[in-house]
Amino acid sequence: MSGVDYNVPGIYRELVRESPEVEFRTGTPAFLGLVHPGAVLPDEPPVLLRPDHLRERVDRPLDGGYLEAAVRGFFDNGGQRCRVLPIRAPTESLVELTNDDLHGPMVEALRELENVEEVDLLAFPDLMLPLKAGGSDAAAREAKWAEIIDAQAELVRHCHKTHHRMAILDAPPVMPGTLAAGLAEAQEYAAELREALRVRDPAMLHDAALYFPWLRPERGPGSGGFMPPSGHVAGVYARMDAMTGVHRAPAGVDVVGVCDLSVDVGDAEQGPLLEAGVNCLRAFRGRGIKIWGARTLDPSRDGRFVSVRRLIQTIGRWLEYRLVDVTMEPNDQLLWNRVARTVSGYLDELYAAGALRGRIAADAYYIKCDSETNPPEVRDAGMMVAEIGIAPLAPQEFITVRLVQRSEGLSLTEAAPG
Repeated sequence: MSGVDYNVPGIYRELVRESPEVEFRTGTPAFLGLVHPGAVLPDEPPVLLRPDHLRERVDRPLDGGYLEAAVRGFFDNGGQRCRVLPIRAPTESLVELTNDDLHGPMVEALRELENVEEVDLLAFPDLMLPLKAGGSDAAAREAKWAEIIDAQAELVRHCHKTHHRMAILDAPPVMPGTLAAGLAEAQEYAAELREALRVRDPAMLHDAALYFPWLRPERGPGSGGFMPPSGHVAGVYARMDAMTGVHRAPAGVDVVGVCDLSVDVGDAEQGPLLEAGVNCLRAFRGRGIKIWGARTLDPSRDGRFVSVRRLIQTIGRWLEYRLVDVTMEPNDQLLWNRVARTVSGYLDELYAAGALRGRIAADAYYIKCDSETNPPEVRDAGMMVAEIGIAPLAPQEFITVRLVQRSEGLSLTEAAPG
């Protein structure tokens, strides 16, 4: 406080420093990863800005785990910022490790992540560690699959609950060179995972993308063998977000820092995999290793594209961020006009950036927030509703979403078709 007495008549000049705006980011993953049973857990998920921050800010990642290599793969591929949620492993022995032991700590970690607003991607490559222990017994492998699918379903449930996160999931490993068996396993696994999500809630299917096969890093941790691809894939998501935006499909681009894939997928093999919801990493002679697919696990026309789903998620995040203060405003024409202006302004920016399809902006989106979307019964229920239609670049017509404001905050949900 200055020593000026404002009760004395006169003109006063005062320097007012505005609080800096929080930067709105996309392409920021949270990596769940295993640490030693006796490791000290941080009070909140630490921020990593470069690979060596992991050892500085996370106590003792589990030996033989994939966390460190996944984080390096993320930064190698253009990632700029991530969070890590360390989970204490119940044992240091990979042979004794089961996903059933990890279920409770994982759910607790995801609960902690709910209030970390900057995260829009989620990966847990260490879920595959029970399979690393080996063993060719089909029954045991099937049991481990079931545990992993149950855990991955919890990751997707978390993403669906937050409305603005995409789960990047790993398919199980296959032995190098076993292409036919590997393709069959990947399709079978995707079918079982899809069914597990469908049973819980069919709407969860569009909040997850599955990647296959495993990759071998060129250097650093994990370079001695194959590892799950989710860390590298998350880096590609972040790179494409920074270059063009979430509306650009994270496919057809190089995966950096990778020297080999566990199996080589060709054109003939990819079709059935893509139909099953499996996105492939492929090696092209003279052109490197690329992600060759950008589908969610949702087979429906409106829900199958990663870029479309992430665009909707990002619109929801941005509107929650910008309209956070409307909760206490009177639900009247002034509020409806303000919401319509704010939404239109943001969608204009997306259209100018090439995220929406249309000859002019009016062809690319519409916003309706008036007495028709807010009849007396809606207002009496303490809600404000806006209807938003967008035309993404993917080959489909308008997707309609509902922006709903309640006392506890804003949410953006897709309207039921037809």
